[in-house]
Amino acid sequence: MADKKTLFIQKIINSLTWLGVILMALVPENWIIGNGKSLCLHKLLTGHECPLCGMTKASWSLSHFQFLRAVTYNPVSFLLLAILVLWTIKIWFKVNTGKTMYYSLWILLACFAVLYISRFFQAV
Repeated sequence: MADKKTLFIQKIINSLTWLGVILMALVPENWIIGNGKSLCLHKLLTGHECPLCGMTKASWSLSHFQFLRAVTYNPVSFLLLAILVLWTIKIWFKVNTGKTMYYSLWILLACFAVLYISRFFQAV
């Protein structure tokens, strides 16, 4: 079990993450989608999209309840959102998630790896 200081820090980080999701809903669409610019250093250096490419656009789409659009930008965005919800339930409501959080993070890592490999071979 985490001590009080660690739990406090986790709650602050979790709150700031949700604040970011809420603030994303206030950002105009033309600032995020359709500007044609990439800030991804990996993409600029290699020409290939990284596993997180499209996550900003997917987050914007999720915050506007445009779920199909979010999947087209980054299919892992739903899993990341599910883990965020699970983490929130765990730290705020003190629900014992057992190994669910542990396995979810490994599944997320595997999904990012598969996404990276598939994007690499699509670009070739």
